[in-house]
Amino acid sequence: ALWRGQAGAQAFTWTEVPFDEASLEEIPSEQGIYAFKIRIANTIMPEHGVIVYFGQSGAGSQSNLKNRFRQYLRDRGRGAKRPKFQWLFSNWHDDLVFCFVSLNCSEEDLRKLENDLSDAVIPVCSTLDFSTHI
Repeated sequence: ALWRGQAGAQAFTWTEVPFDEASLEEIPSEQGIYAFKIRIANTIMPEHGVIVYFGQSGAGSQSNLKNRFRQYLRDRGRGAKRPKFQWLFSNWHDDLVFCFVSLNCSEEDLRKLENDLSDAVIPVCSTLDFSTHI
């Protein structure tokens, strides 16, 4: 499986929060990697989910994890410019989870990690965040 060999031997401790206003205070103002996951719970099925997007945020004030989370909340309220995100926010409103990990590395390393994770999972809402070898 592709995901076993991606992102090197680096282990991450992901934090998951519901994608809603109440979770904003739990998101750090740091750089890192994030993912959107659809998590289906409280049904007759076992709890399950799927990662639908990976992204990275730099250290700048406009692109840290907290500000990125806030931008997505704003997009959900106003209507996202990207059709796949509009679909995501409209159809999975109550099932969206924001996953993140703070990382202290270069923006180039963050971009590579985002690409590696996207290569491994091929998330449905990603279009350009892949390496050239898949």
